[in-house]
Amino acid sequence: MAAAAELPLDQLELLDPEIFLRSGYPHDAWRRLRHESPIHYFASHHQPFWAITKHEDITTISKQPELFLNGPRLFLHPRVEEAQNEFDAIGGFERPKTLIEMDNPLHRANRKLISSRFTPAALKKIHSEVDRIARKFVDDMLVEEEGEVD
Repeated sequence: MAAAAELPLDQLELLDPEIFLRSGYPHDAWRRLRHESPIHYFASHHQPFWAITKHEDITTISKQPELFLNGPRLFLHPRVEEAQNEFDAIGGFERPKTLIEMDNPLHRANRKLISSRFTPAALKKIHSEVDRIARKFVDDMLVEEEGEVD
């Protein structure tokens, strides 16, 4: 694949895991987008999408749920049609949405159900247990002599 600096912006490949495997994460492509077109629409990719590359823009967008929807999809996958066809072949399946994928009023109702568990006081109560579990996972991974941890 040509270097990110040589391609037209619309031809940058940001989603293909095979390219990540061969060339690593496309940091240069994202850097170029932030500089040249911080809010860029990719029409010709597997799934058309808007790449929002700057924190300030992401923050502004996330604070306007009436204007910017989280649905119909939040994440991109280069083989989403293939995966959906597999689900349909076994009788269909719709993955439940996570809170971050929901729009109001569903988002508001579900957030109300769990928000008390994520207050500073609630998190302080479970901090030592979360820390213990995290340390155990890391210790277990250090024992392994082979494999990757991503």
